[in-house]
Amino acid sequence: MENLRWLLSKIKPYFPLLFLSLLGSLLQSAGATGITLLVKEVIDDVFILKNEESLFRLVSLLLLLALGMQFGFFISKYLVSLASERVLRDIRLELFSKLLYVPYSFFIRHPAGDLISRIVSDVEKIRQILVDHVPTLLREPIVGIALIGVLLYRDPFLTLA
Repeated sequence: MENLRWLLSKIKPYFPLLFLSLLGSLLQSAGATGITLLVKEVIDDVFILKNEESLFRLVSLLLLLALGMQFGFFISKYLVSLASERVLRDIRLELFSKLLYVPYSFFIRHPAGDLISRIVSDVEKIRQILVDHVPTLLREPIVGIALIGVLLYRDPFLTLA
């Protein structure tokens, strides 16, 4: 728990970027939800009723929703990556500034190659958590809630059954 608090204290200055990333995730979720809603219309109007007039309109809407969803994904991923790189820069600077004031005997006990290898691997693990898992933690609950909302909108009785 102490490590999580420490990491959150490093992330805290970059919450505005993460908030904007959350907005990108919302846009992505809205696109995914819209596509889910629109697929029913495509199947009903185009494939079953053979309505050619609605084909262009529905395909255009699907394309716009897909583009919006991908734009939201890009914004979310870019901003999380930007915040993560800044957090990692701060961590690296703090680590190396502490290493500057470590006594010489520490370097005799711990070879420089081992220290550098440890620092690089630990920072890389933190980067993987921040870049790979934080966007997923932001995005997936939003998509899940939105899709449950679509199910409730379509048929509340069947959804709750």
